[in-house]
Amino acid sequence: MTDKVLIDTSVWIDFFRAAKGKDKIEILLYENKAAYCGLIATELLRGAKGDEELNILNDLFSTLCRIEESYETFYRAGVLGYSLARKGINLSTVDLAIAQICLDNEISIFTHDKHFDIIADHSALSVLSQDNA
Repeated sequence: MTDKVLIDTSVWIDFFRAAKGKDKIEILLYENKAAYCGLIATELLRGAKGDEELNILNDLFSTLCRIEESYETFYRAGVLGYSLARKGINLSTVDLAIAQICLDNEISIFTHDKHFDIIADHSALSVLSQDNA
């Protein structure tokens, strides 16, 4: 599944606002490489401004590859967080879980969130940013 790219919430928000990253997402969508996971869906749905946005998101999710997560994914995310905390790095549980989903599925994450760069510095996580996506 290495051809897929998990698109993070921060990038989707900018995409819908027609801000940075729009061209890169359009390419990933056209090439059928764009993916999402349950946590990203939760974040986006939670932030919807109304029923119309909920419907747009529902349509979007029906066309994208969903990356599945398992108990083991969340367990490994906890271990990753534990390891980073021992180095003085404390990150959100959601970011750790999303990073672990990418690690488990050997896919990159397209994000504007610098927390993923920190995780990548201490793991095999591949991060795409606006500059290298």
